[in-house]
Amino acid sequence: SITIDDVEYVVDCGRHKQTKYDPANRISMLVDCVETKANAKQRRGRAGRVKAGVCYHLLNVRKWRRLEDFEKPEMLRVPLDSLCLRISLLGLGHPAKFLMKALTPPTEAAIRSSLQQLVELNAVEMVQKRGGEDGVDADEGTTWDKEEQDRLLKAKLRLTPLGAHLASLPVDAGMGKLLVLGSLFGVPREVCLLAAAL
Repeated sequence: SITIDDVEYVVDCGRHKQTKYDPANRISMLVDCVETKANAKQRRGRAGRVKAGVCYHLLNVRKWRRLEDFEKPEMLRVPLDSLCLRISLLGLGHPAKFLMKALTPPTEAAIRSSLQQLVELNAVEMVQKRGGEDGVDADEGTTWDKEEQDRLLKAKLRLTPLGAHLASLPVDAGMGKLLVLGSLFGVPREVCLLAAAL
């Protein structure tokens, strides 16, 4: 992934590491996968920046033809927690509605999983109208039935003070909560070590 000016030879093995997200298990993983044609062309460009160069692709013609042309958009490969927090912070409306306007919108399951995690982290809270008054729905349970999950995509969401801090941090929401609470409890060094280990 780096460019060195005087590289003459590049060997492309046809594979690379890519971040993938599993919304069901809420796990982001760095997995080894087959590259796309766009990746291969970009790697080819690393040779011959300042003088003639050669790129060797370790793929036969049949494998080359089976490669995808382009990668999936990053929005479909990574957790949406931080993005949902920033959408709420900027006041752009409900994150689910805003993300559905994208050229290649993420799945409803991925959006629901991210919003569910943000509610469980107390970064956002669901607000309901009760007799004309705004009331916070305080479901503390860890299990979500189908009705609650659907309501999460439609309910008005309010960013909590913790959520406002998490939106400004360039880390995963769960990791951000760990860092913020560690600082509040006066153990920032220990929490930073723990976060680095995770």
